[in-house]
Amino acid sequence: ELQIGNGTTTNSYIPSYSTYENGYTQQLFTASEMGGAATITSISFDMAAVSQQRHFKIYLMHTTANDLSTGWIPASTAQQKFSGNHTFTTGWNTFDFSTPFNYNGTDNLLLIVIDENHSWTGGNSWHVHDAFAGSTRYTYQDNTPYSIGTTPSATGTVLSVRNNVIFGGNCDSTATCFVPNMFVDNITDNSADVIWVAGYDESSWELEYTLYGDSVWTPVNNVTGGTVTIDQLTSNTHYSVRMRSD
Repeated sequence: ELQIGNGTTTNSYIPSYSTYENGYTQQLFTASEMGGAATITSISFDMAAVSQQRHFKIYLMHTTANDLSTGWIPASTAQQKFSGNHTFTTGWNTFDFSTPFNYNGTDNLLLIVIDENHSWTGGNSWHVHDAFAGSTRYTYQDNTPYSIGTTPSATGTVLSVRNNVIFGGNCDSTATCFVPNMFVDNITDNSADVIWVAGYDESSWELEYTLYGDSVWTPVNNVTGGTVTIDQLTSNTHYSVRMRSD
């Protein structure tokens, strides 16, 4: 998970504006904020207040644009990742994607939300955080929904705030984690079990432990199963353990 923004300021316009039937927003996230290539499987928005449920279409796309100050970014290469109604709650609301978005880690990332609820009421608001100038642009209208294939005719409104968001990536701890899913259990006065779940084609591992804060690690040999008992430990003593697939 990558969370961008933890602001507590509220905003009623992004990613949708519930007093109009239809809305269109673009929000830009920089490559430096994204921190590298990633497989994105969901996005979460931090909601402050709920009045009405909405129908969202969520798109992501790569872009070399650095801000939205001069106008909308053409969305011809945008990929739709969610479409449907969502039962909003205060706090984090997660939208699971129909297919993952493979972010390349080099370009900036554009988030587009089209709201086509076809009815309106007031009251929805979202938590936002301060961002760079021109990080967000929004517009809204009644009667006619927006289309991803057509740039909105209205110039919209530019903001220097964005929604608090979490870009999520699934990790199946039973099959697909790069790092072993490890935990410690069955702790006694002088022993503890290290238990993990293998991923991919792993069949052997390196496992070491040490006194907490010490730089000298003690290896455990012949680590080939899903459980190893480390014994001859000292009671009431803090230890660290680390492992990796070999």
